[in-house]
Amino acid sequence: GIRYSVVSGGRTIPVTCSPSSHVTGSGAQITASINYKASTDVPTVNLSVGIGPDWAKKFLIGQRVTATLSNSLDVTSYEWHVSGGAPFSDYSPGQLTATFTPLGTETGPTLGICFAKDAATATVGCTVHLAVPAGSKPSGGLWLSVFRYCTAEKPTYTRRFLTGSVEFVGAAQTKFQAEGATMTSIDVLGLTVTRGCVWGIKVTYPAGYTTDLHPNGWNFTQLVTPFRSRVNSGVVENSPVNGITGLDSTFGYYPVDPDLYSTGYEWINGDSPSELTEANGQFTVTFASVNDDFKTYVIFKPIGSGSRYVPLHYWTWNWKAEARQNTGTGIWFFLAGSASVSLADGSSFPDHPKWTRRIQRADLWP
Repeated sequence: GIRYSVVSGGRTIPVTCSPSSHVTGSGAQITASINYKASTDVPTVNLSVGIGPDWAKKFLIGQRVTATLSNSLDVTSYEWHVSGGAPFSDYSPGQLTATFTPLGTETGPTLGICFAKDAATATVGCTVHLAVPAGSKPSGGLWLSVFRYCTAEKPTYTRRFLTGSVEFVGAAQTKFQAEGATMTSIDVLGLTVTRGCVWGIKVTYPAGYTTDLHPNGWNFTQLVTPFRSRVNSGVVENSPVNGITGLDSTFGYYPVDPDLYSTGYEWINGDSPSELTEANGQFTVTFASVNDDFKTYVIFKPIGSGSRYVPLHYWTWNWKAEARQNTGTGIWFFLAGSASVSLADGSSFPDHPKWTRRIQRADLWP
């Protein structure tokens, strides 16, 4: 049902010829004829999963796509090549480390990839060397390149943010905050939050995909780079993790992997960090300084076996303050102008976040 034509610079079609000959007649009337029977074998690239017909498949970013080659001749070498959609080989995030494996030179009979970004036209192809039967031409075999077009699709998402104040926790869990920092949460329940940041995200699948297969959805994942110092019993102390970037608490920050938020709804979450004004249960701290940087990601995992997480969006934010205890009254106060929470929206489809350690509250002041 497919017509092929050979053009200059176009696809090469291997043709196997099987000639036969026969002679008829006798005497002066002899007729000799040679018959050729030809067949074609055109290798094709086949792509697993996705939706749509084979020649126009669509995939969600993060879906695990397996490519194979249909061919009746013996293949002696493969070299796969993929363009469009920012293809990658693997992403393995965990509670202690996260590693990203880019797509390298793949030379096996099967290719496994995921797309990290949307692309109206992506190409999955393979250059192969085909062995031919003994006595056939070309004697050294045949090189052939074939490819398949496809589309990488993305979910859509909406986002909104609110920032609050800085909070320190003093004796008997007494909390004190910077002035003028009341923040009304974007939660539909009307919860009032006064410190840190709150964000609301809604992720929606594109049309045509079944979303009732599990697991699929998304989470918030956050990296933190802390910088904290204090004066404890008259001695200046610096946190041992100052300037080190790590996973903030868990993967995901919320919900914790393997749980995921479902698509099609806005989910509200946030972070409300604070600093303690005590050391190992003793209230011997008289000065505390905080200047922590955060990078928060929305990471999506689509339907399908072997799917990988892909980041949809990120934003950065910071909270900082300096506070001192009045040695006469024992009351803590923020130094004028030192306390703030700031947030800057990032971009769509950033690089995958990577980390080699996680940072928890206990790591700040062991």
